[in-house]
Amino acid sequence: MANILLSMTKIKKVLRLLANGVKKRKVSRLAAVSRESVDKYERIFKAHPLEYSQLLRLSDKDLFSIISPPALEKPIHTELLALFPKMEQDLLKVGVTKLYLWVKYKESYPAGVQYSQFCEHYRRYLKAKSISYVFEYKAGDKLMIDFAGKKLHLTDPLTDELTEVEFFIGILPASGYTVSTPPTTPL
Repeated sequence: MANILLSMTKIKKVLRLLANGVKKRKVSRLAAVSRESVDKYERIFKAHPLEYSQLLRLSDKDLFSIISPPALEKPIHTELLALFPKMEQDLLKVGVTKLYLWVKYKESYPAGVQYSQFCEHYRRYLKAKSISYVFEYKAGDKLMIDFAGKKLHLTDPLTDELTEVEFFIGILPASGYTVSTPPTTPL
């Protein structure tokens, strides 16, 4: 899993422990990250002109830009970035995929980026604009449910008539278990 960024929560924990003078081996154990990751982030933090205490006061976005500085922008990347807000809306439509949007993009920009880079730039776009928060739940306190997307169809074995049915998915957030209700035939 080389070059996978840690969550901002873990990065800040590593930074906080390093700022308090905790040895790297213990930081690795307390933050539940590999020793190599601790070494990597320590090198990044030491190379930056700000002190650990100043780095801790930075926003998640600013700290992320230090850890993963943006690559030099090329004109094709700037054009692609301008297309992402519309593509984000298009992805909400049923049946639209990133592959489909990339094919449309390549029709308009034949010299544009390939699919893997398209996905990487889109992932960075989403990460840069997203604000995340970790919710903590008591076990068994909440159940989150939602429809599972497109409606399913039940087939009557006698008449071959199709009946649309809803399908619910539930998540127990404290446990991480997913439960689903099978569709039932209407009465």
